[in-house]
This record gives sequence, C-alpha cells and structure tokens, in this order.
Amino acid sequence: YYTGNWEDKFPKLVEEARKKAGKKAVSKLAVLLDEYQYFLHRLNAARNAAQHHAVVLETEARVLVSEAKEFVAKFVELCYNLRLEELSYADLLSTPDFRRLAEEAEEALREGRYEDAVDKAIDLLTLITFGNEKYQGLVGLAGQLTGLFSPYKETLKAVLKEDYYKQYQGQARKLAKALTEVAMSIGAASTTMQFLNRGEKATFLRLMTKEGWRDEEAYAKAMVHFAIMFAWRIETLSLAELLPKK
Repeated sequence: YYTGNWEDKFPKLVEEARKKAGKKAVSKLAVLLDEYQYFLHRLNAARNAAQHHAVVLETEARVLVSEAKEFVAKFVELCYNLRLEELSYADLLSTPDFRRLAEEAEEALREGRYEDAVDKAIDLLTLITFGNEKYQGLVGLAGQLTGLFSPYKETLKAVLKEDYYKQYQGQARKLAKALTEVAMSIGAASTTMQFLNRGEKATFLRLMTKEGWRDEEAYAKAMVHFAIMFAWRIETLSLAELLPKK
C-alpha cells in the first residue's frame, strides 16, 4: 500500500493498512496505526504540499521528523523486537569479510572515530574492487571477461601485475609502472561505475573529492553507507560468490 500505486484517498489507505495489520482489534500493529493515524495524515498532507505545490512549512516539518523517528522506532521494536539503534546495515551482508569490515566501520561511527570509519569503508570498497590474497576483486573479474574477447589477453594480464615494471630499466621502468597504475585506476573506476545509477555515480564522485559535506561526521556516515550498500548490491547480483580466488 505504500508503493505509490495507491489511487484512492489517504484515509482509506490507512484503513486498509490497518486491516492488513490484523483483523483482531488487539493486533499490536493495528493498535500502533490507530495511535499514529493523526500523525500519518499530517505526514501525508505535508508530503502532498511539498511534492505537488512546492510548499514546505519548516516548523511543521521539524515536528513531523521528530514524530516520524518515534513512530519508526516503535514499529521496529514491535515488528522485529529490536531497538532502532540496534539496526545495522552490516546485517544485510552475508560475505564474512565484507560484513566484518562493515561492522568495524559502523562501530567506529558509533564511537565518533570518523577517520577510522572512513578508512574501514574504503577498505571494504578496495576489497570488493581490487581484491586481496583471497579475492580477485571486480577488476580482476572484469579483466578476465575482457581477456576472453581480447587478442592481447596475455599482454593485459602482464601489465596489470604489480611487478610488471621490474623487467625494465631507467625511463622505461617508470613508464611501465605508470602504465600499470593507470590501467588499474581506469579499470577500477569503470568497473565500479557499472554498478551505480546516475545519482549514485554523483555521490561516489562527491565522496572521492570529499567536497560539499557539512562536516566530518556527515562525510563519514555517507562513506560508510555507500560502501555497505555497494557491497550489498554486489551480493544481491550474485557476484560476491565469483570473487574468491580458485
């Protein structure tokens, strides 16, 4: 009923939602909807005014935000037997190494260690993108696919090795090292971008430049959220299972 496909009046929507919550009057969810019905009507009215008429009453909006937090907290506790602050994005992840880094990032956020939180988020993105001794990373996976259709497969594989430059001397050595770094950077950026929509691409670029954020806390929260959601997307696309090295 909250998908945006509802074409009737909001009071009827709440009434139908209450019926779905439970036919018995003692249904806890039905009672919660009854308790917050006036709030839900006001929230819907504010949403309509903002979306259809570009009218936002700041004072009312602040009150609604406060009440919404209270409603969501009660809903989560009622339906999932958890306090709102106990919910974790890391719980979405099933790959152990992804989840560990996500949990460490969220823990750092809770403790106000924002720099550590950002570092852990970047570690998660780096693991997914580049891999390590255990995972090949998306770049490696994409590189394999590219190699299947390239007559220069062996050359590409050689260039992407970290020690590729060591076979050269002097200026050629420097150029070979730069070539590997550039190829890796292009591969990482292009591979990552393939899994993002336009809005997420813009967010990713803002995160990389660190500009436009209110403060260190806001930046850290955005970075951690982005990294975990990216990891979750890779899992939902069933790509995480392809990343471990054989």
